[in-house]
Amino acid sequence: MGDLAGRRIWWLMLALLGWQLALSAEAAPPTLEHLFPAGAARGQAVTLSAAGQLPAWPLDVWTDRRDVTVRCGDKQGELQVAVAADAAPGVCWLRLFNADGASGLRPLVIGTLPEVLEQEPNDSPDKAQAVSLPATVNGRLEKNGDVDAYAADLQKGQTLVAALLAHRVIGSPMDGVLQICDRQGFVLQQIDDACGLDPQTAFVAPRDDRYGVRVFAFPDAPNSTIAFAGGPGFVYRLTLTAGGFLDSTLPLAVRSAEPTELQAGGWNLPAAATILATARGDAEQLDVFHPQWAGWLRLPATPFPLAIAAEPNDASAPLEVPTSVVVSGCVDRPGDVDAFRFAVRQGQRLAFRVESRSLGYPLDAILELTDAAGQSLAKADDVGEQADPQLIHEFRADGPCQLILRDAFGHGGSRYVYRVTIQEALPDFVLRSATEAFVLTAGQTLEIPVAVERTNGFSQEIEVRADGLPEGVKCEPAVSRPEGDSAKSVKLKLSSSGPAGSGIFSIRGLSQGTPSTQRTARFAIGGTWPDQPQGWLTVR
Repeated sequence: MGDLAGRRIWWLMLALLGWQLALSAEAAPPTLEHLFPAGAARGQAVTLSAAGQLPAWPLDVWTDRRDVTVRCGDKQGELQVAVAADAAPGVCWLRLFNADGASGLRPLVIGTLPEVLEQEPNDSPDKAQAVSLPATVNGRLEKNGDVDAYAADLQKGQTLVAALLAHRVIGSPMDGVLQICDRQGFVLQQIDDACGLDPQTAFVAPRDDRYGVRVFAFPDAPNSTIAFAGGPGFVYRLTLTAGGFLDSTLPLAVRSAEPTELQAGGWNLPAAATILATARGDAEQLDVFHPQWAGWLRLPATPFPLAIAAEPNDASAPLEVPTSVVVSGCVDRPGDVDAFRFAVRQGQRLAFRVESRSLGYPLDAILELTDAAGQSLAKADDVGEQADPQLIHEFRADGPCQLILRDAFGHGGSRYVYRVTIQEALPDFVLRSATEAFVLTAGQTLEIPVAVERTNGFSQEIEVRADGLPEGVKCEPAVSRPEGDSAKSVKLKLSSSGPAGSGIFSIRGLSQGTPSTQRTARFAIGGTWPDQPQGWLTVR
């Protein structure tokens, strides 16, 4: 009897454990690893496949754009996407969620060209998939050793632009390589890193013929295996066009709430091509594109004056600029040097920041400050893992000074474009959250750590609070003081007495001095993706 009772208890415990595991599986929030295809064209309706942990299908879907609608299909992992005909090209962020939590954000890329799906087998020149230009091919390197081949007809003198989008925007774990080949498969051109780890090239056809475009990759994190890499997450978008392709603009910024005429740079564009762009008054950035070209750019909206560094503008003929300005230019030939001249006051502190590599361009910039006599005051090269330099300098005397910019290796060309921001180095602060999705259980307290980064001697108290919270959720504001532990981080405490629900929210900091400064926290997504100004809260 004792053994029988013990066995019954044992089986009951196993049954209870299985029931608890089943409940926990049902209660799990979804995860979203990648989408395939990773984008769609303006005016297109398309079915995507979502990969990840997707419990209790269908799930709810959130996107950050009204011109893109996404809903769950009947099959597990199937997403139905509809893009408005007038949707702006660029990134649409989406997430899947249920009552127990939300996935991380993932990008869906909106393009202007007809979309094509990769068709296997296409791993050799004789099996290359024919593509009618222009097109964006949605493909995937499905396994280690996989190579994808495409073929397109070109006339002599035509410029084929081939641009692979994978690691930098989509977040695929691949270091892609492109090869342009002749009909027999002989390599005419090979391109590795061009926009970060993503290759891009412009190839001029030497004769009328059919040309091949071959795609393969290595892992984005190098290892000891010297072999082509692949896997379910090696998703890419390959743009192939002999038409217009927008790669850059001058300036590389727009004025806040004002029309800005942008000089378009790229390939197969009309002479002196321009785009007129206007950012909303409250917009921090603007997606810039032309409906008849491939390519798009995300430019910041700035209240500062804009300037373009037109040649000649070397140290003997520097461009005159104010001390609050965004200057855009191009190191357009090997050995080129660009210089900017401005007047400073004794005790004035200025901040100088270059952006080029972080924007997907090849310039490895070096900055140097000199006085009126040409004596060096300060130099800056790479900052941490970034090849874009920054420096802050306090000037000891009134008078003119120069900022000199050049490539570290003396390189140059049409894609060596840059954006330099010059501004007063005023005290300021930045708020950051290490994650962007949170779960609050009713009757309990949720603590959200917020890192506080004080710059240029910012010494005011900062009140940090959460805005836009779901109904019934309360947040105790936190105070970051100039000294002590709270100077570098605070914790927001959230509690709920309302119904279950979920949605976006933001965290803001307001300094208590005069004048006051308000800043919105940035939430980290992870991987190669940029931080976002909003987080996600689930109340259950």
